[in-house]
Amino acid sequence: MNRAKVLIAEQLPNLEDDIKILSSYAEVKLSPSTSEEVLCREIADVDLLLVVYVKVNSRIIDSAPKLKGIVRFGIGIDNIDVQIATSRKILVVNIPDYAIDTVAEHAFALLISLARKITVADRVMRTKKWGNWTSPSKLYLGIDLKGKTLGIVGMGRIGRSLARKAEAFGMNLLAFDPYLEQEQLDDIKVKLTGLRILLKESDFVSIHVPHTPETRGLIGENQLRIMKKTAYIINTSRGPLIDEKALMKALKKKWICGAGLDVYEKEPPALNNQLLKLENVILTPHIAWYTEEASKRLEKLAIQRTVELLQGKIPKTVVNPEVLKQKT
Repeated sequence: MNRAKVLIAEQLPNLEDDIKILSSYAEVKLSPSTSEEVLCREIADVDLLLVVYVKVNSRIIDSAPKLKGIVRFGIGIDNIDVQIATSRKILVVNIPDYAIDTVAEHAFALLISLARKITVADRVMRTKKWGNWTSPSKLYLGIDLKGKTLGIVGMGRIGRSLARKAEAFGMNLLAFDPYLEQEQLDDIKVKLTGLRILLKESDFVSIHVPHTPETRGLIGENQLRIMKKTAYIINTSRGPLIDEKALMKALKKKWICGAGLDVYEKEPPALNNQLLKLENVILTPHIAWYTEEASKRLEKLAIQRTVELLQGKIPKTVVNPEVLKQKT
């Protein structure tokens, strides 16, 4: 009986340990490159594919006649052509529950940093321009969070976690999620409303929706113009949810007060990206998920899901369950 074959598309933090575990169930190999050409060659006789950031497009999938499953080390699946995978009866599995509080904490950290001008004050300290202690510069004059309104776009698990954290700080909560009814949010003191009202009334807006064709460019020039001039926008989800050119225009023209970004339309952003030059934006390199604890959870759960597939079991985090109906 031939053993199943697993291809790991890119380096993992604990690669040797992962290979050791998976080798008990299958023949495991690491792709020598993440290039499309190499992956198309390496995947030819593979049953399962493990990926982090590699784009799994139709060409790669079509090069794998034996492929039965794709495991994504992370939450988002926008780097996988799920539609093509589904048409080929290939299960796509993600790890949606490893960093719920982790990402929410990062979003709230950006919120607090924006409110209290933490990065501005840090730059001032490093340039030794503290100024007069009795009369601090208005450059780093912050605002209180208590009584301010946080608008959360997308009330999935991360959005709910953020809401609870903001509630503990005495913030008022608005939420936009077209897939929910108010009674489904009764455990949180949040008011479900339309996107326009949320943008108009919020002091902070934090985005927590997946990147899909429907949500791409969800926040553009028209939406940014609705926001308060004193408001801030935060994105720890996916870069393309915000029209980056429109955001740069809004920040430069002071339509809004500032932004906290962990994700970008192109990653990493080009060195000439104007966002890197703006003072009223805090930038982090797509690390909202990146803590010691979350990293360990991610790898453990991803390997566990892969083993389940190798054992012929159905992982609970299949993102295209319609494949299961096709197989019966």
